Amino acid sequence: MTSFETTTVSAIIPTHNRADVLCDMTLASLAQVIIPTQCSLEVVVIANACSDDTVEAVERLAVNYPHSLRVIADPVANLNRARNTGVRESQGQILALLDDDVWLYPEWLVGMLEVYRDFPAELVSGRATLWWKDVDRPAWVDRYVEDLLSHNDLGDDVREARTHNEAIGANFSFRRQVYDSIGGFIDGLDRTATVLLGGGESEFIARARARGFRMYYSPQMAVRHWVAPHRIEQPYLTGVAFGSAQSRVYMKPTMTLTGGIRSLVGNSYLACRHGASELIAAALGRTDQARFHRLRRYNGWGGVVGLWNRMLGRSPVRHGRPTQSA
Repeated sequence: MTSFETTTVSAIIPTHNRADVLCDMTLASLAQVIIPTQCSLEVVVIANACSDDTVEAVERLAVNYPHSLRVIADPVANLNRARNTGVRESQGQILALLDDDVWLYPEWLVGMLEVYRDFPAELVSGRATLWWKDVDRPAWVDRYVEDLLSHNDLGDDVREARTHNEAIGANFSFRRQVYDSIGGFIDGLDRTATVLLGGGESEFIARARARGFRMYYSPQMAVRHWVAPHRIEQPYLTGVAFGSAQSRVYMKPTMTLTGGIRSLVGNSYLACRHGASELIAAALGRTDQARFHRLRRYNGWGGVVGLWNRMLGRSPVRHGRPTQSA
């Protein structure tokens, strides 16, 4: 068995009305991960505005669960708020964020801890491959759609991350000292009851890296990320494309008025160009091409909306309004 210093890891799992998936998939696989002798694992589930039996289901499971397992009810549907609640309620020196629809490989914890032990890492991102368990992978799924579905596979070697985008919140960890130093996740910047924004973890990582904290990628800290059938339907994908573009604008650390106007024009052009291409493809019966352009059109319009909100001071990330460049 690999040797580690005494460490407590807290797995924080926000969830919303998915008791069966949470218990039968994420918690079932988490119960099977290898726990080094010197380490302990606690699991904190945040029932985020749940109206199903999530709380009761987790409490029943906790009776015979092999790790400490607690569930906390949080009444507001807000993913980043739930993450912050999980951090406050947990005890671990290392905090790991998981989605409620992942299947963890047994080596998940060992793969994470080896990177913290062997590299100067304050944050560690893990591999997340898409799991086509209940639906066939469509031929039109390309790298862009994989990213919309929260895929993260940077290869088979441990390496230092080069950007804040080399992690996803479905499988991501950090030392508690990072959170204490830079502050928590921004409440409005990720999934809520009404919008499919994203990037809460990316904004957190960007702040951490700006403060000198280093993130590494661990291929052994691996999960399979379930693709629910509705996630390859157009309403979901277009919503994520739209929301991710908004988030990308909100996360830019600085923006001048000139730069904002330039980006507004560029995103408007992107939306219009792909909109025209979508109409042509649809008229010619080229369904896959029409779908390709539709997602890019929504991405462009998401950028436009995000830019307007940013320029009007309505971004959830408080940078202030764009300023006139000198």
